[in-house]
Amino acid sequence: MKLLSIGCGYIGSVLAEEIVRSLDFEKLIICDSTKKKIEETAKRLGARVFPAQLDISNYSNLLEIIDDVDLVIGLSPGKLGFNVMKACVEKKKNLVDLSFMPEDPFLFQKSALEAGITLIPDCGVAPGLSNLLIGKSSSQLDEVEDTIVYVGGLPQNPVSPLNYKV
Repeated sequence: MKLLSIGCGYIGSVLAEEIVRSLDFEKLIICDSTKKKIEETAKRLGARVFPAQLDISNYSNLLEIIDDVDLVIGLSPGKLGFNVMKACVEKKKNLVDLSFMPEDPFLFQKSALEAGITLIPDCGVAPGLSNLLIGKSSSQLDEVEDTIVYVGGLPQNPVSPLNYKV
């Protein structure tokens, strides 16, 4: 399987490490706008990981890099996530997306079904894991009136491996 990971920030670099450590894949392309970051990450992770500098706001470049992969993993800032999803639908590529985008990802539901692809939007910490926890908890109750979720964020003193606080 050929994978494309778009975004090599805090979460993207750790996710790339986890893919290398735990999945059977042919090729992982990691892309980001920061060349140094992706080159260092690819070098550290081995021969099956390839860096690709990419400005995903350039839609034609995005379409080109998506063309030769089986699965796209979206880790871009939310304001760019919608275009990644649009490109995946256009190229008929499956997508798992961790970015929380302001646009409604369900606008692509019909197109994705017609293309025979799977789009999984908003599957980060929140939304994402928080939704799963609420769903599981709610299923064990007779009735739920409301839920409130508090989520951590970027700490003042980051700690590895994520440099993030959940």
